[in-house]
Amino acid sequence: MLDLNLTRILLTIPALIIALTLHELSHGWVAYRLGDTTAKSQGRLSLNPLKHIDPLGALFLLIVGFGWAKPVPVNPYAFKNRDKGMALVAIAGPLSNLVMALLGGIGLMISYHFFQSAVYTGTSYTVHEYLTYFWMYFIQINVVLMIFNLIPVPPLDGSRVVRAFLSTDGKIRYDRIEQFGMFIMMAMCLPIFGGYSIIGFILTKPVSAISKFIYSLAGLM
Repeated sequence: MLDLNLTRILLTIPALIIALTLHELSHGWVAYRLGDTTAKSQGRLSLNPLKHIDPLGALFLLIVGFGWAKPVPVNPYAFKNRDKGMALVAIAGPLSNLVMALLGGIGLMISYHFFQSAVYTGTSYTVHEYLTYFWMYFIQINVVLMIFNLIPVPPLDGSRVVRAFLSTDGKIRYDRIEQFGMFIMMAMCLPIFGGYSIIGFILTKPVSAISKFIYSLAGLM
């Protein structure tokens, strides 16, 4: 049978690269469609992972369970409606991860059911096993990225969406939080709930529930 620890590392890396690349590309593409050419001028409307991957953020996602990529540069003054434009650009990333997770479910369904006998034969190292595990990890990574980025703490995507619905005074107060955003995120990583961090507490149940739901759609539990 497969060495699952080694397999997880080998299959998570390409899944991680695809998920992060398309997440950031989605931000840039929506910004471009709304009139902001900043991302395009800096070469961020690209499928080249080197344009988007942050080595430290990718390492965190691989080891810790959450992470980040290089932020796509956005000029809000290029939008006709700045708040709406920023919210649409922000939500594009998590939505891309949701779409990728659902597409991963289709890939899982095909690889698992079409090659079902190969998965349960106990034979070692088959392409079919690799495909099945790849899609499982691909789904999990995209669900993690989606939920993590929807947390409404600046500068995460969720904060841009929440900001669009605040009053003018609320926006001013909310903007003051951004300078402390990284410190807030670091504090949320500290284990305080019986070994769980706030991030872990937020992510664990939704990620598990959504991943299992997609597995069930694929006919696999």
